[in-house]
Parts: sequence; structure tokens; C-alpha cells
Amino acid sequence: MFGVAVMLLASTACGTTQHAPRPLSPELQGWWDSRFVGDPSEVSKGPSGHQMMFGTWRLHVVGDAVDLLNPEGGRPAVGKVEPHNLIEFAPDFGCADQDQVLSGVYSFAISGNSLAFSETSDSCPDRVTTLIAHPWIKGI
Repeated sequence: MFGVAVMLLASTACGTTQHAPRPLSPELQGWWDSRFVGDPSEVSKGPSGHQMMFGTWRLHVVGDAVDLLNPEGGRPAVGKVEPHNLIEFAPDFGCADQDQVLSGVYSFAISGNSLAFSETSDSCPDRVTTLIAHPWIKGI
């Protein structure tokens, strides 16, 4: 029994420890902010004409996990970074105006401290507006 413990200890000490995999997009890591501003009595509309919640939306990327937080701190969408500068968000069953509830896939491009999304496919028009209507700036 003592010999097995020594062998396990030796194999751990010899560099067989595993490291976390490198994220697909290291430059995407961290917080990104997009601010929807305006008079609350008016409608803030994106390209598809859907009303959005005023305030700062936040996107948080850790590894390949993505969380989209609304201005009240709620988490309306979770997603995953995919190869080829894509993010796939889980289907949103609470989103209105969907014929079919499907995941949302977006390509992204980073230039300096700015992040831009382009819709590849998404059944949720509110999420499309949230991601593409206003610029995303690298947060703290």
C-alpha cells in the first residue's frame, strides 16, 4: 500500500498535472459593456424594431463560457465561445415573437477595446437587438 502512495506522489511531482485549456479567444476574456441610453418614456429600438431595457448591458466571458447580464443584473442569456470567432447562446424560451425557439449564433470581431457582433442565426429578436444595436466596449 505504501508503494502505491509513493508512486502516485512521484507521478504527480513529475509534471503530469493537467492545466486548463487555453480559451478559444483570449482577447474576448473579461467584461464588455453596451449602454442603451434615452428617455425611458421613449422606445429604444434596435435594427429589428424591438424595445430594449435602458441601462448598461454586460457581457462576461470566462474561458469559453459567456454570460449576458441585463441592466438589472439578471442573466437573460448564457452561451459558449465556439471556433471561428463564433458565440452560440442557448435557446431563450422566454423571448417573445419566436416561431421556433432556437439557439442564437453570432460572429464577433474585436478591434482595440471594441467588440462587434453580427447575427448568423437567432430566433430571439430581442437578443439580436441587444447584441448588435449598440457598440460593446471592454470593461474593467
